[in-house]
Amino acid sequence: MDLNEVIIKSKILHRKAQSINESLQGPWIVAKFRSFNSFKKVIGPSKYQARAGCCGWLNSVYLINPIERQNNITRVANYIEHAKKNIRPVNEIVESERIFPTLRGKEIVRWGVEIELGIIVAQDEKEPSKGISLQLMQKKFPKTLAYYSLFEKELCQRSGYNKYIPNEPFYAVYNFGKYSLAPFKVVWTRVGVDIKSAVVGEYNNELFLNSIVVPIETVVLVPFTNSNEAHYFCSVINSEICRFIISSYSNKGTGSFGSPHILENFKIPKFDSLNCTHTDLAKLSKLCHEKTTAGIPVADLEEQIDELAAELWGLTKEELRDIKESLEEMR
Repeated sequence: MDLNEVIIKSKILHRKAQSINESLQGPWIVAKFRSFNSFKKVIGPSKYQARAGCCGWLNSVYLINPIERQNNITRVANYIEHAKKNIRPVNEIVESERIFPTLRGKEIVRWGVEIELGIIVAQDEKEPSKGISLQLMQKKFPKTLAYYSLFEKELCQRSGYNKYIPNEPFYAVYNFGKYSLAPFKVVWTRVGVDIKSAVVGEYNNELFLNSIVVPIETVVLVPFTNSNEAHYFCSVINSEICRFIISSYSNKGTGSFGSPHILENFKIPKFDSLNCTHTDLAKLSKLCHEKTTAGIPVADLEEQIDELAAELWGLTKEELRDIKESLEEMR
């Protein structure tokens, strides 16, 4: 097409662009001119810290399908579907204590998760960033050690292992800490085009001795010990205000879209159980999770969440409307 044809078929929008932190060093945000006044009320460091999920660099060894559990022994099959490396399938028994339910990014929807697999993790309980010593594994978890030993060569060749944790046992994983074992987590997928967040609590299933869910590296998480606080945070991060700001400056479809650093740019207040706005947001998140599980639409509840989130930051109805319109344009 020539230029005139392009102009006829195009829609031209006049928008403002500036650094999210009013310097030339941070990420840039693009929006309506009027929207920038409201951003000043929202943008800033959060009271919460996000973390990347557990990373083993070889999921076809760590991820498993639990087949049968008898007390402290579980028969498992390693999950090799979509494996990037040629890892042989095995069917072995390991100590149930070392198996946790896990969560992948593709198993998260807004207001819900669907857990399908388990993960074998052998990290030290007192110092979770470190792997259990070889001596203790031989003494306490010999079957798990035997399972890992089937893939010792491949585990020792992991590039991330040799770069970040070369002095750890060959089966150790990365991005694992006390936060990984928190009873409640707000989670979202690290790669995508929009934030779709959910609360994941303890997962009770007869195939798992442990109920704590350990997400993998395609998931970003914020740990919590309190269910109400987790649901409050989930409502806020799922609000169209947060989603618009994230979408307006993040690289969609890349590993940086929903990465942990996004919380550096939101002034999400610390949960206060005496604050009615905070507790109402928590209640709405719980209702959204219940309805989503039942297959019931939650658009009406999300409208209420957006209004309460605006109240949280002192935004006017007009400012909230501008943000919603800007997000719709981006879609």
